[in-house]
Amino acid sequence: MSIPFPKAGYSEDVWRRVRVLFNGQFIVDENVPKLVWEHPYFPVYYFQFSAIKPEYLTNQQAGDDADVYDLTVDGKTSSSAIKVIKQGDLKDHIKIESDKVDAWFEEDERIFGHPKDPYKRIIILPSSKKVQIKIDGVEVAHTSRPKLLYETGLPVRTYIPHTDVRLDLLEDDKERTSHCPYKGEASYYVVKLPSGDRKHGLAWWYKTPKFESAGIEGHIAFYDEKVEVRVDDKTHEPVIPRKIHQIYHDWSGQGGNVPHTAQWMRLRDSCINRNPGWEYKLWSSAESREFLQREYSWFLPIYDSYRHPVQRVDALKYFIMRHYGGIYVDMDNGCLESLEPLRYYPAFTTDGGEGPLFINILGAAPHHPFYEYMTNNIWAYNLFYYPLPYLTVSYNSGRWFFTSMWEKYHDSVNRRTWNLVHSAGEGADQIHASGANNKDQLYRVVMENHRGAEPWVFWNEGAGLTWEDWDFSIFQWIGQNATKVIRIAVAVTATLSIITSLVVWRCCCRGRKAKSNATVGFKSVAALLTPVLSPVLTPAKEKRVEFFIKKGHDMV
Repeated sequence: MSIPFPKAGYSEDVWRRVRVLFNGQFIVDENVPKLVWEHPYFPVYYFQFSAIKPEYLTNQQAGDDADVYDLTVDGKTSSSAIKVIKQGDLKDHIKIESDKVDAWFEEDERIFGHPKDPYKRIIILPSSKKVQIKIDGVEVAHTSRPKLLYETGLPVRTYIPHTDVRLDLLEDDKERTSHCPYKGEASYYVVKLPSGDRKHGLAWWYKTPKFESAGIEGHIAFYDEKVEVRVDDKTHEPVIPRKIHQIYHDWSGQGGNVPHTAQWMRLRDSCINRNPGWEYKLWSSAESREFLQREYSWFLPIYDSYRHPVQRVDALKYFIMRHYGGIYVDMDNGCLESLEPLRYYPAFTTDGGEGPLFINILGAAPHHPFYEYMTNNIWAYNLFYYPLPYLTVSYNSGRWFFTSMWEKYHDSVNRRTWNLVHSAGEGADQIHASGANNKDQLYRVVMENHRGAEPWVFWNEGAGLTWEDWDFSIFQWIGQNATKVIRIAVAVTATLSIITSLVVWRCCCRGRKAKSNATVGFKSVAALLTPVLSPVLTPAKEKRVEFFIKKGHDMV
């Protein structure tokens, strides 16, 4: 499931002293700073504007939402180091770029990179698993006493005692270090192979780890996704094939024709160039239809019935992942790193922490049970159409459909009782997910644009022309003004409730008044008729008239 990090834009005050050092002076010394989650993965500090001396701010660069200043102290300048917020909930607050100053301190402890997230934790557990590490066939580590480090939202890392590592193959990498607010400063090794090859960035350790990570002192970690790992004599090998898929359908005449752009070509080339030896496939409309006709002919009537072209693109993504596996990348996304590390995950998507999962980047091993499950059930979501195009696309094939399938898949895995049913077309078959409760078969989530954790920065995004119809701006406005929408909805509901209560009250009052008037009227008519009819009525008939008059009075 998605990691429940605070959503982008969330902030809270923290009661701890925070100081910022630059050129030998503490330019900020604040006792109640504000933690702000600019994105879901880690927070940054904001301070009141009054916390910094105005003379430190130079070379103003005005903007609509914020002004940017250089930081100047005793003749030393750091360019574009300070941002002053001009509107919104953070108005009159400043943000100091962490890498533009010399040091940060929480109370008297120095922090690196970014503040600790109060909603994350580190757990280190000793293990007796047998772990073997090989690089290009050469064993560099072998242990039966590893430490397993669990960090919220990140892959489990295995730390191996120094004495169980071939230190003769390791050489200090003096040019590479990294900082973690939870573990401290990491030092890296260069792996020197007998062949003469030198591998950088595959092994690291913490000489003096922070208190909560003290259990990994004297241990070395390897980048599991880039080396060969055997656990209890079972090899941990990549499962996703080296294939990159992209889709370009010509929607000419259907309101969505998007030609190839130079920017798209640059983004595409970034993935091809950073992944040499990978197979690249650009799916055209004709090739897409031919593929479905050949492999999944039962789905073609549904494919053709989609009212919006983008629904066909979305559905095609899922069938490509099911049949071929590999990594799908939208045309307006590019690659910042090699995709090799992601091949170890049976399936993954990107999650921006905004609720629904993203479907712009997908990865999976061929015939992964999740994609079997989703494609076998996609027809059921095409039975309903909504008046708004964005709702139709999102629920029938888009992000909301994908997220719904993802959650149902996990629920069924957790119950260990689910079946995958292919319920349309000839040759319908039932696939029993007997091994789906294996954790390696669960759907993994890769955090998109996770700044600050280099191994997870894989993607970038261009300003491509998207499929959104006229109603997208409505939902976008609602998302950006959720608080206002809730307040308006509450006000409208309260107003309607008051109006309804008044109408009901008036109707009830009128009913009681009408009943009272009818009773008086009936009595008056009876009083007038009795003297008139008495001379012509026999005693028996007179009693019958009195009976009907009384009956009428009781009915009123």
